[in-house]
Amino acid sequence: MILLTVGIHVGGFVALMKALQRWHLRKERVSMGTVFVLFALTIIVVFAIHAVEVWAWAALFVWLGEFETMSRALYFSTVTFTTVGYGDVVLGDDWKLLGSLEAANGVLLTGVSTAFLFAVLMRLVEHTDFLKPD
Repeated sequence: MILLTVGIHVGGFVALMKALQRWHLRKERVSMGTVFVLFALTIIVVFAIHAVEVWAWAALFVWLGEFETMSRALYFSTVTFTTVGYGDVVLGDDWKLLGSLEAANGVLLTGVSTAFLFAVLMRLVEHTDFLKPD
């Protein structure tokens, strides 16, 4: 599952980078409004990538028989992936370690996403007149 979610992450980021590069080839300078829109869209895509990963973990928990409904599995998976960890829904003894692995997976992928978002923002700002002397 960790390999699958890393693959989803990398594939999603490669597609997003290609889209941003295609846009970049058409523009030399952009307004701050364009930066805002592109960065907001990037955040939404990154959020969607994380959502797919959470759904994958939830599907695994249902397949293993840990949860009878997808909604309960999604709740547990979201709380675990984001490391909120309320503890109101837990895995059985046979699969507790799997929950810890999901949490570690979520922390690492969230860190990668944060670094990626920062890099995208810096590249977008480079193509504006932001912080340039008048």
